[in-house]
Order: sequence, then structure tokens, then C-alpha cells
Amino acid sequence: MPIWTNKDNLPSYMCRAVEAMADNHDIGDADISITEVLDEPLVRHLKRKYGDTVKVDYSHRLLMLDGAMMDRLVFEYAPANAITHYRDEIEINGWKVSGELDILEPDKENPEHLILSDCKRSARGLGKKERRVYDYTAQVNGYLEILRRNRPELASRVTKLRILNWCRAWNVMRKEPSIEWIKVPIWSSERITELLTERVKYHQEWDGSETAPPKCDEHHRWVDPEKWACMKKGRKSALKLHDNEPEAEAHADTVDGGYVEYREENSIRCNYYCEYGMDSKCPHHGAGWLMA
Repeated sequence: MPIWTNKDNLPSYMCRAVEAMADNHDIGDADISITEVLDEPLVRHLKRKYGDTVKVDYSHRLLMLDGAMMDRLVFEYAPANAITHYRDEIEINGWKVSGELDILEPDKENPEHLILSDCKRSARGLGKKERRVYDYTAQVNGYLEILRRNRPELASRVTKLRILNWCRAWNVMRKEPSIEWIKVPIWSSERITELLTERVKYHQEWDGSETAPPKCDEHHRWVDPEKWACMKKGRKSALKLHDNEPEAEAHADTVDGGYVEYREENSIRCNYYCEYGMDSKCPHHGAGWLMA
């Protein structure tokens, strides 16, 4: 368990709920989970090395608690003929890889067919974020591969995979829908096995090493690349963000009172979401000011 802080003065019952959620994440005797294997080895390394010494504020885990509450409450009322929270494992390159699917249910249009759905709690527009959708596609196909190897009679009936995004803070006045359905393709067993094998081998390279793995790639750091903003005196927001300085300068020359402002690359996950980066435990990044 991490070292907890409570900068927002959350009530004790919320804090206990956060702690219980953190304590309940268990993959049994597996070596790695589907989610972990698709992530970077550095994250797993830092968790093993600093999991009991990293400072984590209760408020930082509220988004996770939000998702966990949704998961538990909703699936408590799943149809009797649905399968929820099915967990099993497969062997990939000598490692046991574990995964837990959210819900497997009959297709209303054809009850002989099954739909495998995975639930997310995210901002609206998740379906437009290609790399995140790719990761979720790999994750759900990983669950399908677990079914193929352990419950082939069920896997053979799966004809649809999808992500259910329960949108945070949808605008009722704008009549925005509260959920987004994101259909994802079914990959062949060969394709998902090849990807999982590649990822497992990458994690095995650094398993047990005292040397920190390489910096997470741009995708896993959720990088907003560097930009050059065309600004106008008296205005706070940019007129336009450019990918290079010459274009921004050319634009600024056409604007009365125009000038260029450089905006450095922003690793969103490192700065605002990764507890090890935020607590200056990551050797490649330090943003401890957020936890001060």
C-alpha cells in the first residue's frame, strides 16, 4: 500500500473506500495482467520498487473509485444469462497472463451470438482518440483470446466486441447522450497472440532488473507535442497553434499586435496521472510539485 495523503480533507469513509479498492486489485498467481502487459515496463518496475513508499493523495484515486463503483453497481444487475467479471489466464512465452472481462452477454438480435463489452469511464469523445481505442481494442481482444483458450464454446459464439464509455460530466442541457458505444474489430488469435508475445518479451527483458527500464514512449506518456502559438496582444488564448516556429512567425506577421509563444511538450500522464512521476520516483521525470 502507498503512503496516503489527504490534501482535500476527504471524509474517512471515502478514504477507506479508496484503500479497499487499492487493496482488492489482485491477479492471483499470474505473472502479469493484460492491462499491465500492454503498458510500459517502467510502470511495472516503479510499482514494484516504490509501491509501499510512493506518496498518493486520496483525491488522486477518486476517478478510479468512480469507475470501480460503476463497475460493481451496474454488473450487480446484469441479466441472469450474462457472464460478468470472468477471470482466467493464458500462457505467453512462459508467463501466465491474466485478464478479467467485464461482461459477456447474448446479442438481443441473435441470442445465439455473444457480445463482449468492456466498460470505461472517460470524457466524451473517447472514440476519436485513435491510440487509446487501439489499446482498448488490444485489451478486449486479449480477453477474447483468454476465452478461446479456456472457454472455446463461448469464444466461438462471440461476434461483437465493443467499449461502453460512460461519459463523465455529460451536458444534459445540450442533450448529449450519457454513454458512447465504440465498436472494435475482432482480431484473429494469431494477431493478438503475436502482440501479447511481443509485449511479454519486452517486459521479461526488464523483469527483476535493478536498472530502470527506458522512458515510456510518447503514446503511453499521453504527450501533447511542442507547439508554437500565434498570439495577439490583449488576448489570452492562442489564435492558432503551429507545429513549427516559421509557420507561427509567418502567421504572427499578418496579425496586428501578433507575436509567437513557445509551448513545450507536455507529458500529460507523467505530470497529472502517474503517481510515481508526480512523487518524483520516476528516474526519467519529476513533477513532485503536484504532491507538495
